[in-house]
Amino acid sequence: MIDESSTGNVPLLEDNPSVKNEPSLARTATISMKHFFRKRIKQHWKIKVARLALFIWPLVRSFKPGHTNDWSDLNTYMKLLSRMCAYALYPDLVLVFLTKCRALESFLDRTPLSLYTECDSHRLHKYNGRWIFYFCWFHVLFQLISWGITNKMDHLWAGQTGKTGLVMIACLPVISIPMLFRYFRVKFPYELRKALHYIFVVFVLALIFHVKSNKLPWAGWNAVVMGTVFCIYLLDVAIVWLCMSVKVETTHFQVLPSSGVQLTAKVPKSFCQGRQHGGFAFVCLPWIDKNQWHAYSLYETSRSDEKAVFIMKNGDWTEKVYQQLQRNTHRPAWFQGPFTSPYGQADTYDNHILVAGGIGITPALSAMSNFHKTRHVNLIWVVRDQNMLEFFIQRLRSVSDVNIFIYYTGSAPLNPAYSFEEGLTGNVKLLTGRPPFDSLVPNIIYMTEKEVKMPVVTDCTNHFVLDSVINKMTEFEGAGATDDEILLAVADLAYTHGVQLKVLLEQMAIYYNESIPSNENPLELVRALRSAENENKITRGSIRRSATRSSKSWQQYQPWEEQDGSKSFVKALDKELVLSSWGVLFCGGSKGIQDKLTSICKEYAIDFSSESFEW
Repeated sequence: MIDESSTGNVPLLEDNPSVKNEPSLARTATISMKHFFRKRIKQHWKIKVARLALFIWPLVRSFKPGHTNDWSDLNTYMKLLSRMCAYALYPDLVLVFLTKCRALESFLDRTPLSLYTECDSHRLHKYNGRWIFYFCWFHVLFQLISWGITNKMDHLWAGQTGKTGLVMIACLPVISIPMLFRYFRVKFPYELRKALHYIFVVFVLALIFHVKSNKLPWAGWNAVVMGTVFCIYLLDVAIVWLCMSVKVETTHFQVLPSSGVQLTAKVPKSFCQGRQHGGFAFVCLPWIDKNQWHAYSLYETSRSDEKAVFIMKNGDWTEKVYQQLQRNTHRPAWFQGPFTSPYGQADTYDNHILVAGGIGITPALSAMSNFHKTRHVNLIWVVRDQNMLEFFIQRLRSVSDVNIFIYYTGSAPLNPAYSFEEGLTGNVKLLTGRPPFDSLVPNIIYMTEKEVKMPVVTDCTNHFVLDSVINKMTEFEGAGATDDEILLAVADLAYTHGVQLKVLLEQMAIYYNESIPSNENPLELVRALRSAENENKITRGSIRRSATRSSKSWQQYQPWEEQDGSKSFVKALDKELVLSSWGVLFCGGSKGIQDKLTSICKEYAIDFSSESFEW
C-alpha cells in the first residue's frame, strides 16, 4: 500500500475547484480526439509545412501574369495535380538521403545543431520513404490521365520524361515494398532486401534527368536539387568508409548455447572519440562475408578501450557466424561508426525507465554504465532466452544503484541459483511472466519521487552460496593452496551459482554487520564471515530465520505489484517541473510492448523513445 499522507517536496498540480474530478464520457472522447490530431500535426510538422508549401506552389504559379489556363478542361486539373504531387516530393526526397548521411549526422550530434535534428534518423528515413512511395504513384496516375486525355501516350516511351519515369516506376516497388511492409520484411531475408534497396542509385539517376533544366526557375529543379543531395550522400559514404572504419585485428568471442555471440574488441582511440558511450556500429566479419555489414548496438566493457556487441542468431549471416565459432577464433573484424541511436538522448532526462526486450538489453547496459552515478536509472528487461539471461545477469548484479526488474518469459528452467520464490538479489528482482506495465511504470515513478528505496536484502540462495564458498576455502587451505589459488577457486564457484564473489561478500557483510576489510581482499572477508559463524554469531538456523524476516522487508514497497494510489499520484505531478525530467526508452522487437509503452507515456505525459532497428 502507498502512504499518501505527505508528498514531500514533489510539486503537484494545484487544486482547482473549477476542474471536474470525473469528466464525462463525451468530454473524455473530445480530449482524446484533440490529443490525437494535435499529436499527428506536431509530429514532423516542419516537413509537413514544407511539403504543403511546395504542394500548393504549382497552383500559385498557375495564376502568375501571362500564364493562361483553361479551367473548364479536365486536362488542366490533371496536369496541375501531377505537378503538385511532384513538388510535394522534394522535402522527402532530400531527407531520405540526408537521414542516411551518417558522417554528417555524427558531426551534427557534437554541435548545438543536434538540438534541432531528429534523434531517430532511421524512423524518419522510413517516414520519408513511405511518402515518396505514395506520392510517386499519385504523380504517375495524374500524368497518365493527362496524356490519355490529350492522346499523348507515346510520350511514355518517346520522350526523356517518359523514359526516365518508366525506369523510376519500375525501380520504386523493388526499393520500397520489401522495406515498408512487415509481411515482406518477414518473408525476405535482410541480405536480399538490402541488396534490392541499392537499386535506389538507378532511381535517383533517372530522377536527376527526369525534367530538363532549361525551364528554371519555374521547373526543372530535379537535376539541381537531387544532383546536389546525391553528391552529398556519396561524399558522406566516402567519409564513413575512409575515416570512420577501423579494423580490429584480434577479436574475442563468447558463444552462448543456441542463442548468440558476444563480440568484444579493443578499438583505437579514434573510434572512441566519435562517441564515448552507446550508439551503434556496422560490423563486418570478412571471414564470413566481406560484402555484408550489419548494425549492432555498442556497449562498454570494464575496459575503457573496449567495445562489445551481441550478435543474436536469427538470420542466414548470423547462423554462419554461430557455426564458424564452434571452433575458437580471434580473426579480425571491421567496425564502422559509432553512430547516433535514439538511446543517445538518455542524457536529456534525470530519471530513466529503460525497457529492453531480449537483445535490446545491450543499449540499456551502455546507458546504465554511463548514467547510473548521476541519474535515477530503472531497468525493465523482458527476456525469454535462458542463456542470454544467465549471461547478462552477472553484469546487471554488479550495478548496485539501479533498480532492475527482470521478467523471464521462457520455458527452459534456469540455474537453481536464481530463486523465483524469494527473488531477492539486492537491487535485482527476477520474476516470471510478462510485466504489468500499466502499474509498474507509475509505481517506479512513485518510488523515485517519494524516495522509497527497495531494500537491499540477502536471500537464502546467497546464504547457500556463501556456505559453499566457505567450505571450498577451508578445503583448499587444508590442502596448502596459496591465496591466489583459493581466490580463483571460490570466485569460479560463486560464478557457477550466478553471482559475483565481490558483490556477494559485500552484501553478506552488510547483512551480518561485519566490517569490510580496507584492503578489499575478498578472502579476508570470507575468513571474517567464517569466524563469525564459528563463534556462533550466526548459525545456519538463524540464517534461514533472518532470510525469512528480511524477505518481509520487500513488503515495504513492491513496485512489481499493483499499488493503490500510485497512478493518481503520478497524474498529479507537475508536468513541467517533474514529469518533464522522466524519459522512457525502449529497445526491442516487440510491437506490443512498444504500443503499450506509447499509450502509458501519453497517459502520464512522459517522453518516450524507441529503438528497434527493424531493417
